[in-house]
Amino acid sequence: MIAHITPTIMDGIVVRWNPSPEQTAEISASRNAVAIDGYWMLRTEHARVEFDRTVSLAWEMYRLLSKADSRGPFLRAEMADVQAWLAERGVTVVDRRFGEPLVEAMRRADGKEDSRG
Repeated sequence: MIAHITPTIMDGIVVRWNPSPEQTAEISASRNAVAIDGYWMLRTEHARVEFDRTVSLAWEMYRLLSKADSRGPFLRAEMADVQAWLAERGVTVVDRRFGEPLVEAMRRADGKEDSRG
């Protein structure tokens, strides 16, 4: 799974997991909910195990973000907190720029910068 973090105005921090840069399927977690979109068939045991693990992480992340949100406007979870939490669980986070396709972010992370630099 490819994880990336998106700061939003409405939901605060949103953590998104995608199975690959080319697929539109996504599991996301914010302070408001966990969302699962685009998964309709898991063809292998490995895909099911990865899906189950990611959904579990999403629910944990939801609880972390909603708890931080309930403590008041000045004690919210920060991006560094979320990145550290994910790193503790062995999740690698790809830095995705605003409006950037995930496939471009993956190329940049692999050191294959595109022409826009």
